[in-house]
Amino acid sequence: MLISVETLEPITHIPNEREYRYWRKRLTDEQYSAIESEIERRMGDGEVQTAGWIPGDDWSNTPFEPIYSDACEYDAVASGLCFGLIMWCSCRSIRMRGPSVATKRTACRSGA
Repeated sequence: MLISVETLEPITHIPNEREYRYWRKRLTDEQYSAIESEIERRMGDGEVQTAGWIPGDDWSNTPFEPIYSDACEYDAVASGLCFGLIMWCSCRSIRMRGPSVATKRTACRSGA
């Protein structure tokens, strides 16, 4: 569970949800799953990861390319923001335990 440092309350919403849902709808489920799988693979080694380092400078021919080309229509700034939100959703689902994991992951994955 993620908790706000300021309020000590659980974080139950997706930050910048309106933008996230717009970008998410522009990715296919297959594209999103590939992005999420790559994030999980890279985080799986247990080392601390800095989100900006994961996709690198060139997203060509990687699972992250559709963020730039499809979701954000070649907008580099929007792509970085979109990647950060996908990373946030992925980290949240990786770290959560219990029956709510599937519900939370579905909310991020569906863009609904």
